[in-house]
Amino acid sequence: MKKNNLSVHCTPEYGTTGKVSTQGDVYSFGITLLEIFSGRLPTDDIFRDGLTLPGFISAAFPDKTEEVLDPTLLATKESNGDSGVSVQDCLVSAVRVGLSCTRAAQYERMSMRDAAIELRAIRDACVRA
Repeated sequence: MKKNNLSVHCTPEYGTTGKVSTQGDVYSFGITLLEIFSGRLPTDDIFRDGLTLPGFISAAFPDKTEEVLDPTLLATKESNGDSGVSVQDCLVSAVRVGLSCTRAAQYERMSMRDAAIELRAIRDACVRA
């Protein structure tokens, strides 16, 4: 049975309680980040038998993150000018935010405010002026 796109963005707690929350929004945001950086959808055929997109990426994080990232994002392997920050370092930092947003327990997820602060800091460190 094929999963629909809506169900894969729902939080684990929504499935049991049916309640929506801002922490649920954080979870969905994290799934979206992981989709962007992995180039995979939670509905891809690889995600069966309990394997989820966050679980797939988490298993490789941080040492083998390059193996689960979208290869087109890794096409540029140069460092970021004077900062010396590599493209891979930037991607790993962004994936860390996505994983933090998709923790199974809602009290372990970062807030949207913290996610925005983290992503802004990553942008500032990684994007050339």
